[in-house]
Amino acid sequence: MGGLKVDGTSAAHVFVNSAGTWSEQARLVPGVGDAGFGFAVALDGDFAVVGSEAETGTGAAYVYHRTGSEWQPTAMLKAEDGAEGDRFGTAVAISGNVIVVGAKGHDGDGSEAGAAYVFSRSGNEWPQQTKLASPSAAASARFGTAVAIDGARLVVGGVNAAGNGTVAVFEAAR
Repeated sequence: MGGLKVDGTSAAHVFVNSAGTWSEQARLVPGVGDAGFGFAVALDGDFAVVGSEAETGTGAAYVYHRTGSEWQPTAMLKAEDGAEGDRFGTAVAISGNVIVVGAKGHDGDGSEAGAAYVFSRSGNEWPQQTKLASPSAAASARFGTAVAIDGARLVVGGVNAAGNGTVAVFEAAR
C-alpha cells in the first residue's frame, strides 16, 4: 500500500484481489501536505491509517474509512504534545478501534528518545488516550520506530544510532 511521489504527490494505494488478479481500488492522498506520506501504513477491516512523519514539522497520521469501494479521509491524528522534529507517523498500527502511532524523534525523555501514542475511536472521532515511553528511557533510543497491536497487546520498538534495539510490550487493563 505505501508509496512515494507519483505525479508530484505522495500517495498510498489500495489494491484488491479478484479471482487472482490485483487491481488498484483507490489512491489515498493526504489532506494537508505530503511530507513522508505513505512510508507507514496499516489496514484493519474498513479502516486504513497512513503515517506522514514530516507533515507540518511534527508529523501526522491520516485515517481513512471504506464504504463499498470508496475510501474517505475521516481524521488527521496528531500528538497532543507534538513538537518540531518528532516524526510522529514513523510507524502506525490499527486493531479494531485502537490506533498506535510511533514518533521516533520525540524528545520527551532526552533527545530522540521517542514515544508511541494510542488513539481510541469514539463515534467518528479518534481522541488520544495515552502516550507510551520506553521503560528504559534514554536519549537517541528512537522508541516508536516500530509499532504493532493485537487486541489489548501493544508492542513498541526502537533502535539507536549504534543499532541497539529496545522492544516493550504493553497490555491494556481489562
